[in-house]
Amino acid sequence: MIARWFGSWSILAIVLLGWMLRGVLWLRDPAVWHDESALIMNVLNLSFSEMLGPLLYYEAAPPAFLAVERAVALAWNDGTHALRLIPLLASGLSLTLFAHLAATRLPLRAAFWMVLLFATSDRLLWHSVEAKPYAIDTLNGVIVTMLGLAAIERRFVPACLTLALLAPMMLWLSFPSCFLFGGVMVAMLPRIWRERSQPGGWGRIAAYGTLVATVGISFLALYFGPIRAQRCDAMDSCWTQMFPNWSKPATIPFWTLVSTFEVVRYVAMPTGQILTILVGIGAVQLWRRGEAATVVLLLGPMALVLVAAAIHSYPYGCARVIVFLAPALLLLMGAALLPTQEFLARRHAWLPHLLTLLLLVPIGQGVWRTIDLWPRADTASAVEYVLLHREPGERVAVNQWDYDYYFRNLPNVMISWKGEPIDGDASIWLIVSGQPRPDTQMIDRWAGDTWEVVDRQQFEFTEVRRLVRKRPPSTTGESLLP
Repeated sequence: MIARWFGSWSILAIVLLGWMLRGVLWLRDPAVWHDESALIMNVLNLSFSEMLGPLLYYEAAPPAFLAVERAVALAWNDGTHALRLIPLLASGLSLTLFAHLAATRLPLRAAFWMVLLFATSDRLLWHSVEAKPYAIDTLNGVIVTMLGLAAIERRFVPACLTLALLAPMMLWLSFPSCFLFGGVMVAMLPRIWRERSQPGGWGRIAAYGTLVATVGISFLALYFGPIRAQRCDAMDSCWTQMFPNWSKPATIPFWTLVSTFEVVRYVAMPTGQILTILVGIGAVQLWRRGEAATVVLLLGPMALVLVAAAIHSYPYGCARVIVFLAPALLLLMGAALLPTQEFLARRHAWLPHLLTLLLLVPIGQGVWRTIDLWPRADTASAVEYVLLHREPGERVAVNQWDYDYYFRNLPNVMISWKGEPIDGDASIWLIVSGQPRPDTQMIDRWAGDTWEVVDRQQFEFTEVRRLVRKRPPSTTGESLLP
């Protein structure tokens, strides 16, 4: 029965592999990174009601996801394993459901490759072990796609009402779910119109109206509440390259094309840009088979994101906020895989092997991440070293808010440091992170003749120094900046 649900034992084996990769990464416990630390600090420091308003650190996150994370922290603990448990489970569940979806929608060989891509995707693995909502985004993408396909092809009313029931929870757990529901509601319209006068037509219209009303009310409450409260200029500035530049209209077509290729690259790094061609071929294949509604269901959310980007409301490109499109894009790739292989084989015997190589590269990269973690500042090891060797009373100066999480229980020890003079300390620890490497020359200039380095340690993208003052602490506040 289990093998039948997945289509074959080989796909079941891939699902188990995907769960294993996620579990290994969760146990390896990668260091908390910049945005993840910001979200966690909101989870730990805000009450449930405060999560509906502006967040700390210019952060944006669905309030229900914040609430779930806070509940986990209160019920279990505020360690990284606890805070990353919900994303881990969501990622594994999305893989399991996608495997079933692919096995029922695609030829077995195509399903094998697409499930393998999903299981080993570099970005999907990343999001499975971080306290961020992107694994929930992907899970919602799979669920809405499954129910949407059921609605447009088979049992319209049950699938539509199930979506209506899930909509409030999904929208408040995952901001981009609004695009998923927008796409599925557009895809349902042809069947509503075509069967309006058939038996059960009014029942389908009523179910559809219930879905539209539920999604509309939930989204409006979310938009005019938490979304507007969280949006700020600092956040928008991070996504400038993900918006079209309307002051230069001639650049818009090229920006749209490049950004679309970048969307697919995010799903299948590093060869996703080339695999974008498969997405287009898959859409054409389905359309020619009379499955236009399926194409709208799969590509509709992507089109809505593009519209939102056009009005500078949501990023479009190679960004983590579009990972919810992964299930639909992989299904379209799968629809094109076998026809493309057959076409290439007619041209030359070695060409299908080239396509296989393009699929193997992202698979290999994802598996390799369980051995060699993603390049990021090793903040965890740096803090562990400092806390182990720090003398009582010594403060720790840090240059990034990544460290706020690790010093959450020592608020009087850590100070934020951007190169300004530090007065009143006989000795101090500096933890400086940066990519491609910390600015050690700036630290040397800052220390000058005032501080002597008595301990120096290097971690990935991070430098730790313990400095002792050579002369009595300054009381003048004279700047030591170069």
